[in-house]
Amino acid sequence: MKPYQITLILKDQKDTAEIDKTIGQMGEILKNQLIGQKTLVYPIKKQTIGFFYKVDVNLEADKIGELRQTLLRQPEVLRYILSHQPAPNIAPMPRKIVDKAIRQLAEKEAKKAVSEVSEEPVTKKVEKPKIEVAEKSMKLEEKERQKILDEKLKELLEE
Repeated sequence: MKPYQITLILKDQKDTAEIDKTIGQMGEILKNQLIGQKTLVYPIKKQTIGFFYKVDVNLEADKIGELRQTLLRQPEVLRYILSHQPAPNIAPMPRKIVDKAIRQLAEKEAKKAVSEVSEEPVTKKVEKPKIEVAEKSMKLEEKERQKILDEKLKELLEE
Protein backbone atom coordinates (compact mmCIF):
# COMPACT_ATOMS: atom_id res chain seq x y z
CA MET A 1 0.00 0.00 0.00
CA LYS A 2 1.21 3.46 -0.85
CA PRO A 3 0.19 6.80 0.70
CA TYR A 4 -2.01 9.10 -1.38
CA GLN A 5 -3.71 12.42 -0.77
CA ILE A 6 -7.13 13.17 -2.24
CA THR A 7 -8.38 16.74 -2.27
CA LEU A 8 -12.05 17.13 -3.20
CA ILE A 9 -14.44 19.98 -3.85
CA LEU A 10 -17.87 18.93 -2.57
CA LYS A 11 -21.34 20.43 -3.04
CA ASP A 12 -22.21 20.26 0.65
CA GLN A 13 -20.37 19.88 3.93
CA LYS A 14 -22.63 16.97 4.91
CA ASP A 15 -21.23 14.83 2.08
CA THR A 16 -17.93 14.16 3.92
CA ALA A 17 -19.27 11.08 5.74
CA GLU A 18 -20.37 9.49 2.48
CA ILE A 19 -17.02 10.24 0.85
CA ASP A 20 -15.18 8.72 3.83
CA LYS A 21 -17.30 5.59 3.50
CA THR A 22 -16.57 5.32 -0.23
CA ILE A 23 -12.80 5.88 0.17
CA GLY A 24 -12.71 3.59 3.22
CA GLN A 25 -13.99 0.69 1.11
CA MET A 26 -11.00 1.10 -1.25
CA GLY A 27 -8.22 1.62 1.30
CA GLU A 28 -7.21 2.71 4.77
CA ILE A 29 -8.01 6.33 5.70
CA LEU A 30 -5.14 7.85 7.69
CA LYS A 31 -6.42 11.39 8.18
CA ASN A 32 -9.23 13.57 6.91
CA GLN A 33 -9.73 17.31 7.18
CA LEU A 34 -12.48 19.68 6.09
CA ILE A 35 -10.59 22.71 4.83
CA GLY A 36 -13.63 24.93 4.53
CA GLN A 37 -16.08 26.70 2.27
CA LYS A 38 -14.76 28.70 -0.68
CA THR A 39 -16.40 30.77 -3.36
CA LEU A 40 -15.38 29.31 -6.69
CA VAL A 41 -13.87 31.57 -9.36
CA TYR A 42 -16.10 30.00 -11.97
CA PRO A 43 -19.15 27.73 -11.59
CA ILE A 44 -18.55 23.97 -11.58
CA LYS A 45 -21.63 21.88 -12.36
CA LYS A 46 -23.73 25.03 -11.77
CA GLN A 47 -22.28 25.46 -8.25
CA THR A 48 -20.57 28.71 -7.20
CA ILE A 49 -19.65 27.56 -3.67
CA GLY A 50 -17.60 24.48 -2.85
CA PHE A 51 -16.45 22.74 0.31
CA PHE A 52 -12.81 21.67 0.17
CA TYR A 53 -12.04 18.35 1.82
CA LYS A 54 -8.67 16.59 2.14
CA VAL A 55 -8.19 12.84 2.79
CA ASP A 56 -4.86 11.03 3.37
CA VAL A 57 -5.24 7.35 2.50
CA ASN A 58 -3.20 4.18 1.92
CA LEU A 59 -4.23 2.49 -1.33
CA GLU A 60 -3.18 -0.50 -3.38
CA ALA A 61 -2.10 0.45 -6.91
CA ASP A 62 -4.86 -1.62 -8.52
CA LYS A 63 -7.59 0.23 -6.55
CA ILE A 64 -6.72 3.70 -7.91
CA GLY A 65 -8.62 3.32 -11.19
CA GLU A 66 -11.66 1.99 -9.38
CA LEU A 67 -11.56 4.90 -6.90
CA ARG A 68 -11.31 7.44 -9.73
CA GLN A 69 -14.36 5.99 -11.44
CA THR A 70 -16.31 5.93 -8.18
CA LEU A 71 -15.49 9.59 -7.44
CA LEU A 72 -16.46 10.66 -10.97
CA ARG A 73 -19.88 9.00 -10.59
CA GLN A 74 -20.64 10.63 -7.24
CA PRO A 75 -22.91 13.67 -7.79
CA GLU A 76 -21.71 15.44 -4.60
CA VAL A 77 -18.10 15.56 -5.88
CA LEU A 78 -17.54 18.63 -8.05
CA ARG A 79 -13.80 18.05 -8.60
CA TYR A 80 -11.02 15.97 -7.07
CA ILE A 81 -7.28 15.50 -7.39
CA LEU A 82 -5.44 12.36 -6.35
CA SER A 83 -1.70 12.63 -5.71
CA HIS A 84 0.95 10.22 -4.49
CA GLN A 85 2.68 11.24 -1.25
CA PRO A 86 6.38 10.27 -1.42
CA ALA A 87 8.23 9.19 1.72
CA PRO A 88 10.04 12.05 3.43
CA ASN A 89 13.63 12.45 2.24
CA ILE A 90 15.95 12.52 5.20
CA ALA A 91 19.43 13.74 4.35
CA PRO A 92 22.34 12.03 6.07
CA MET A 93 24.01 14.01 8.82
CA PRO A 94 27.56 15.30 8.22
CA ARG A 95 30.28 13.05 9.66
CA LYS A 96 31.60 15.70 12.07
CA ILE A 97 28.21 16.08 13.71
CA VAL A 98 27.82 12.32 14.04
CA ASP A 99 31.32 11.98 15.55
CA LYS A 100 30.62 14.77 18.01
CA ALA A 101 27.30 13.20 19.05
CA ILE A 102 28.99 9.82 19.59
CA ARG A 103 31.71 11.44 21.71
CA GLN A 104 29.16 13.30 23.82
CA LEU A 105 27.16 10.14 24.35
CA ALA A 106 30.27 8.24 25.40
CA GLU A 107 31.19 11.01 27.86
CA LYS A 108 27.69 10.97 29.37
CA GLU A 109 27.86 7.22 29.81
CA ALA A 110 31.26 7.51 31.47
CA LYS A 111 29.98 10.21 33.85
CA LYS A 112 26.93 8.09 34.62
CA ALA A 113 29.14 5.11 35.40
CA VAL A 114 31.23 7.27 37.76
CA SER A 115 28.17 8.66 39.53
CA GLU A 116 26.75 5.15 40.08
CA VAL A 117 29.90 4.08 41.94
CA SER A 118 29.71 4.38 45.71
CA GLU A 119 31.10 7.39 47.56
CA GLU A 120 34.36 5.58 48.40
CA PRO A 121 37.51 7.11 46.92
CA VAL A 122 38.21 5.88 43.45
CA THR A 123 41.74 4.64 42.87
CA LYS A 124 41.33 3.61 39.25
CA LYS A 125 40.70 5.98 36.40
CA VAL A 126 37.48 5.40 34.51
CA GLU A 127 38.33 4.85 30.90
CA LYS A 128 36.09 6.47 28.35
CA PRO A 129 34.79 4.14 25.65
CA LYS A 130 36.95 4.36 22.55
CA ILE A 131 35.37 5.68 19.41
CA GLU A 132 36.77 4.18 16.23
CA VAL A 133 35.59 6.97 13.92
CA ALA A 134 37.10 9.70 16.07
CA GLU A 135 40.38 7.77 16.41
CA LYS A 136 40.69 7.37 12.64
CA SER A 137 40.20 11.09 12.07
CA MET A 138 42.73 11.90 14.84
CA LYS A 139 45.32 9.52 13.29
CA LEU A 140 44.89 11.23 9.94
CA GLU A 141 45.36 14.65 11.54
CA GLU A 142 48.50 13.48 13.37
CA LYS A 143 50.02 12.09 10.17
CA GLU A 144 49.34 15.32 8.30
CA ARG A 145 50.78 17.35 11.17
CA GLN A 146 53.87 15.14 11.27
CA LYS A 147 54.41 15.55 7.51
CA ILE A 148 54.26 19.33 7.81
CA LEU A 149 56.73 19.31 10.71
CA ASP A 150 59.12 17.04 8.76
CA GLU A 151 59.02 19.37 5.77
CA LYS A 152 59.76 22.41 7.92
CA LEU A 153 62.64 20.58 9.61
CA LYS A 154 64.19 19.70 6.24
CA GLU A 155 63.92 23.35 5.14
CA LEU A 156 65.65 24.55 8.29
CA LEU A 157 68.42 21.98 7.96
CA GLU A 158 69.07 22.91 4.31
CA GLU A 159 69.60 26.56 5.21
